[in-house]
Amino acid sequence: MFIRFLTENFLRARVDFLQNSLIRLLRFARNDRHCEEERRSNLSFARSLVKTFQKYLFLLACGFIVDNHDLRASESVYSFGVLPVRSAVLTAETWNPILEYISLKTGKKLLLKTERTGGNSKDELIKGTYDFAYTNHILEPSVKKSGYFVIARPNSAGITCKIIVEQNSSIGSIEELNNLKVGFASQAAFVGYIVPMNYLEQKKLHIQQIFGGNQEGVMAQLKSAQVKAAAVNSVVLNSYAKRVNFSYDTLWESENFKDFPLSAHPRVSKEDVKAIGEAFINMSKDLEGAKILKQSATIASELMNGFVNADERDYNNYKKYYSDEKN
Repeated sequence: MFIRFLTENFLRARVDFLQNSLIRLLRFARNDRHCEEERRSNLSFARSLVKTFQKYLFLLACGFIVDNHDLRASESVYSFGVLPVRSAVLTAETWNPILEYISLKTGKKLLLKTERTGGNSKDELIKGTYDFAYTNHILEPSVKKSGYFVIARPNSAGITCKIIVEQNSSIGSIEELNNLKVGFASQAAFVGYIVPMNYLEQKKLHIQQIFGGNQEGVMAQLKSAQVKAAAVNSVVLNSYAKRVNFSYDTLWESENFKDFPLSAHPRVSKEDVKAIGEAFINMSKDLEGAKILKQSATIASELMNGFVNADERDYNNYKKYYSDEKN
C-alpha cells in the first residue's frame, strides 16, 4: 500500500520517471532475500540517487506532492515553470530545494514544472499553463499576451551569448563558420538562438542549424564533434565547463542581458504574488535560505546570490532583438 501511495503521487506530480527508481531504493532498504540479486545490481545506482530521493520524500512528508484533486481544490498550490536550459534531473536538483524553502516560508506550495525543450516551454507559457515562471520567454511578443509580469530576477552579473568552439579547434574566426554546422538550444532560445542568429545574419554567414533541445544538450553535441561550433548562454556554459571539465575558445560574445526573470501570471492573487516574491528576495538574507542557494549554485551558479526586486524595465535591451525578429 505504501509503495502504491508513493507511485501514484509521483505520477500525479509528473515525475513518473522516478517511480521505478524509488521502488528499487525501497527494495534495497528491505532485507528481502527474494530481491537479493536486484539489491546487488542496484547498489551503485541507489547510492547516487539517495540524496535526490531524500528531497522527494521530504516533499511527500510535507504534502508538497499532492494529487490532482488537491491541486484543483487548493488556492495556495501553484505551478512553477522553469525553462529547460539543463536536463530535467539537474533542473530538479537545482530548483526543488528552493521551492521547498519558499513553500515552507509562505505556506504557498510551489510545484516544479519543466518541459523537454525551450519550444515546448514557450508553448505552455502562451497557454498560460504556469502560475509562476523562471524564463525569459515571457518577454517575447507571442507570449506577452498571456500577461506574465516580472517580480524578481537573480542577483547576478547577467548573461551573454557566446559562440564557441572546442579548445585548439582549427576554426579561429566567425567567418570560418560559413556553411558549417552550428549548434543551438532551440529556435525559442533568446541568447541561445535569436541573439547569435541576428549577428550571423548581419555578417551574411550561412550556417547549418543543428538543435540540441537545451543549452547543455548543444554543448554535449559540440563536445562529441557533432557540430563545429555552438551558440550558448554564458552562465550555463561556465557551469557546464567546470562540471565536465570542458575547455573551449570563444569566437564571439554578445552584449550583456539581465538573467532570466521570475514572473507571475495575472490569475495569481496580488497577496500571494507579494508573499512569494518577497520570500525569493529575502532568501539570501536567511541562513537556511543562503545555504540552499549555495547548494543549488553548484549546478546553476547564477543563483548563488539569490534574487533581487525587478520589473520589465530591467529587460529593455531584449526588445530590440524581438523587434528585429518581427521585421
